[in-house]
Amino acid sequence: MQVTFILSMIFAIVITIFALANSGTVTISFVFKSFELSQAVVILVSAVTGAVVVFLLNLVSKAKSSMKIKALNRQVKELENQLLKAGEVSEKAAEATAKAMAEKEAPAPPQSPGGMNEDS
Repeated sequence: MQVTFILSMIFAIVITIFALANSGTVTISFVFKSFELSQAVVILVSAVTGAVVVFLLNLVSKAKSSMKIKALNRQVKELENQLLKAGEVSEKAAEATAKAMAEKEAPAPPQSPGGMNEDS
């Protein structure tokens, strides 16, 4: 940011020196009208107009970037929510598996007295 500002100031100083060195009168012709102005004014107005155009184009670019960042942040939040839900489902599945394994490893029910089952 500071480098850009310093370069802009150097450029502005160079443009000002160039404009002052070329201060003769020039005729500017539009479609139906002609003006006689100092060449320094024409140079400075052209430089300022160029700076304004660059600023506006940069502003549009920043607005597009900002909108893209907001959309990507929304997408990140949605994916984080999906990940949390998937984690909850995974935890429930792990609990169910652990419960099933525990039931499988549980000791067999006691047999009836006399070592015989009721079926015999």
